[in-house]
Amino acid sequence: IKRFLETYEENPKQKGLYVYGECGQGKSYIVAYLAVELANKGIDVAFVYYPDLVRKIKSMVLTGGIDQLVNELKRVPILFLDDFGGETTTAFIRDEVLGAVLQDRMENKKLTFMTSNLDPAMLHNHLAETAKDVDALKASRIEERIRVLMEFVEINDIDYRN
Repeated sequence: IKRFLETYEENPKQKGLYVYGECGQGKSYIVAYLAVELANKGIDVAFVYYPDLVRKIKSMVLTGGIDQLVNELKRVPILFLDDFGGETTTAFIRDEVLGAVLQDRMENKKLTFMTSNLDPAMLHNHLAETAKDVDALKASRIEERIRVLMEFVEINDIDYRN
């Protein structure tokens, strides 16, 4: 994180981070620190708790506004998705929301960060399995976009919540 902050403006081709590890090790705290530091430099960031985002999108199916929300996630220069994998995914969320956001961010070289309890092997399974089916190909498409956008960084520490 320190290296990222030191080289951010110097390296426009820099990748974001996919920070993963067990619960309570400080992933969200560390990445939130980065978001605050970047915001303090005047950089527009969005820090989104992913399970809440999924719940919000599901409620918007009836009321509308999904396109506007997805466009906001695409537009922001630096996006932080916190606690990815802490939700029950659907094919719609995976393909039409997450897939669309990551595709756009990849094409436009916009920095994206994620925190998760899912290691790289678990990530594929989570993306493949929805409430109704398993689709390894669509999971691989999302996984590839994550790999293009982010470097995988494992946090292996104690549980600070206990």
